Amino acid sequence: MQKDAADHVQWVCPRVLQTVVRICMVDRETARCTFVDYGQEQHVPSRSSDARCVPTAAQLAAAAPSSMPEIFLLLKPGHYDILVPRDKSLRLLRPEDSKTQEFGELCASFRAVIRCLEERLVHELVSRSDRKEFEKDLDLFHGQLISVLEPLHKMLQVSPQAEISAMRALLPSLDDFLQNVQRQEVSGPRPKHAVRRPERRPDCCICIKHDAEITAKCGCSYHRSCLENYARSSTSWSQLACKLHRRIFGHDFLMSHLGDAGIKALLPPKSPTSSPPKRPPGLPGQLPALPGSRILQSGNLGALVPCVICFGEDGVLKTLHCGFKAHVHCLKDFWFQKVSTLCRLTDIRCPAELAGCASMLLEGDLRDVITPQDLQLAERTVQELDERNQRLIEELKRQSEEYRPTFRCAICLVDHEVEGCCTLPCQHRFCFESLQYHFDLIVRERRLSKLTCPAEGCGYNLRSEDSIHIFQQCLPEDSYFKLLEFLTCDDPRIVDCRALGCEERVFCDEGDDFADLACPKGHRFCAKCDCGPHPLLSCSARRSQMEQEKSEVWSQVLLMGWKPCPRKCRFGGGYKSQEECDHVTCECGHEFCWDCGIDRRIPLAHDNRWHKPSCRYFTNFDEVAELPKFEANCPECQRRAAHGEAQPCCFPEDDGYPHSYLN
Repeated sequence: MQKDAADHVQWVCPRVLQTVVRICMVDRETARCTFVDYGQEQHVPSRSSDARCVPTAAQLAAAAPSSMPEIFLLLKPGHYDILVPRDKSLRLLRPEDSKTQEFGELCASFRAVIRCLEERLVHELVSRSDRKEFEKDLDLFHGQLISVLEPLHKMLQVSPQAEISAMRALLPSLDDFLQNVQRQEVSGPRPKHAVRRPERRPDCCICIKHDAEITAKCGCSYHRSCLENYARSSTSWSQLACKLHRRIFGHDFLMSHLGDAGIKALLPPKSPTSSPPKRPPGLPGQLPALPGSRILQSGNLGALVPCVICFGEDGVLKTLHCGFKAHVHCLKDFWFQKVSTLCRLTDIRCPAELAGCASMLLEGDLRDVITPQDLQLAERTVQELDERNQRLIEELKRQSEEYRPTFRCAICLVDHEVEGCCTLPCQHRFCFESLQYHFDLIVRERRLSKLTCPAEGCGYNLRSEDSIHIFQQCLPEDSYFKLLEFLTCDDPRIVDCRALGCEERVFCDEGDDFADLACPKGHRFCAKCDCGPHPLLSCSARRSQMEQEKSEVWSQVLLMGWKPCPRKCRFGGGYKSQEECDHVTCECGHEFCWDCGIDRRIPLAHDNRWHKPSCRYFTNFDEVAELPKFEANCPECQRRAAHGEAQPCCFPEDDGYPHSYLN
């Protein structure tokens, strides 16, 4: 074949679809895309004697609102793809905006493209005499053609909620073509320009000879002898597939065409010198090993896969639901062993657990393996094991009740059982009630020096950190927290967590970084300042760093157009667009000038002239004809009058707004 499928599409599409086809060439190394429009000439001779007029890109732009071609072909390394245009919501678009093209015309054009591709293929392949080249070209062409049509079929079905469009009408055509794309003989009348092949029986896909009597689902034909030899040479009978299309034949196909003689030939030969594998010792009443005769078991005949239990390959294996295989007698012994170990008949793990299988054995896996007699024997075994275990548990309970060691408490001088007592780190035992009363009295009297072992002559110190859990068990909750407060209030190594609402404390050892501590709840803090954790920095350096970062943040915020509220309210401030008036109102209700930050009630009470000198609304002193007068609506005049000042408010001065209001 001189041209591949991409060349055929480039040659056929402009003539059949009567439009320009845009090709996107992708460079394999640089990944650059180059767009080429095919069919831009005004008159292109077609395959028939008549000449067809193909619109150019300019004519398409003038005839339709969009100048985009209707069909895109993306040439990738090794294959090509048809791209269907979509809008922003990924819905399929019509191939053209004008309403001159109906749904039926588009489907007919698409079928014409496919038919032209098939006809050109048949025309070039009929004249070939080399069957090997025929097989290679056939595989190449159909592989490339299917790689185009299958993605197109998926794209047309990707959005069921999309609107019904002309592209939807292509689905029936695609379904019909994909099901029969490998078939060379098409029933019914062919187009007048199609080249008929000579009628003959199909050729064998293996030996390329005539009179093949077996036809697979993929459309390829085989001689019975060729298929038997091909199956015998395969290592996996269940994975036997067509050489050309890599489609698995299946168990039903091979059973119906090969027969018993062919199936027996597929089984691995038995070695006369090899002895059967030794069976592990099992329970009485087990069935003997099955002979190596043929057993129909869901497509496992002759599979050269070792048993997952004994790793033997002789005989016929049974396939489990997880895909692993095992001998019948091995699976039976494995099941009996697990029943005896776990004391149950169900929920038994697959024997391929070490190989990565995490499933359980199902009823179908044990069918034809465990007989009713085996099941009764297993039930009796489980019942006997349960009774034996129950007797053992009762005996252990009886022995534990009979033997209960005791001791004498050194506080109350009464014998108690060891169970339920409190043992100190010095190995002295006390009853719980006496020890609780003893330590509770010490805490209430604040005699912390007496927190030692009550045993005579011991004096073991219990104020260490390792003994805190003893007081937590013995003391009431209020006494325990009071003891912790007494132990930690005067210890400089105990630091309170600085996180808001956290009541945890941290014990600091020598060498710990006080600038980066963590409480049990995960809060990190500095023990000497409130600037947060700052490892490798002193507290003063951290404060300077935070001030600098804060200043930079405020500067960036001011550059972005934000300004603070002059009242420094809890809302902080805000932004203003250029279209808005400079008379703004904060969310707290305060009205001020956006330019200078002055209270807007002051300028409004004095004819809108009392602004700061830096404001663009400022009125020079020389331009004022008279001095300010007292205005009852002016808040500054009211403040002066309340303090007994006779003069009204004077001209406002610059106070550095907005930078001076940030802190």
